[in-house]
Amino acid sequence: MSTFVFALKQSHFMKKVIGLAGSNSDTSINEKLVKTAGNMLEDVTFEMIDLKKLNLPIYAPSLEKEGFPEDIVALKEIFSKADGLIIASPEHNGSMPAFFKNIMDWMSRLEGKIFEAHQPVMVMATSPGARGAATVFEFMKAVMPYWGANIVSSYNLGDFYSHFEGDVMKGEEAEQLRAAVDQFEEALEKVNSPA
Repeated sequence: MSTFVFALKQSHFMKKVIGLAGSNSDTSINEKLVKTAGNMLEDVTFEMIDLKKLNLPIYAPSLEKEGFPEDIVALKEIFSKADGLIIASPEHNGSMPAFFKNIMDWMSRLEGKIFEAHQPVMVMATSPGARGAATVFEFMKAVMPYWGANIVSSYNLGDFYSHFEGDVMKGEEAEQLRAAVDQFEEALEKVNSPA
């Protein structure tokens, strides 16, 4: 039985945006960055997904033949019902963490594409170092369109801890994040809008 329980808040009037960080750390700064961006959104329902709750084996074709994990089927349904997504990833040795890549590998096997074509996606990355996880940031922007992602906005942040006081982002970087969120919101407003 699936241990991953999540349901988007239902609203007939507001767009639904989900946020997630590809980290299994309990103190993820990428998760904090996604939440900061999500809190800047206006007139939407924003929900964070805790990927740490997923119960998944490492992907293998032999396991796929036995059937897809219930948690992956549930996660795909969440993705498909969202109007937009905000995603951040830490950098492990120049790439996505194995934890996050494994989730993406499973999801890609369900229907070929992880994302819906109409969904705007905002991609982010951060790190304590000056480069702000720049390598994985560029990797995500390059590879996620192959997974069906419509990337409309992106943002990466170096020297994470120098730009936050507690949970509050400060300074010029907060303004730059606001601009990236505005780009995302502009694309979100067009989702399902009348021609």
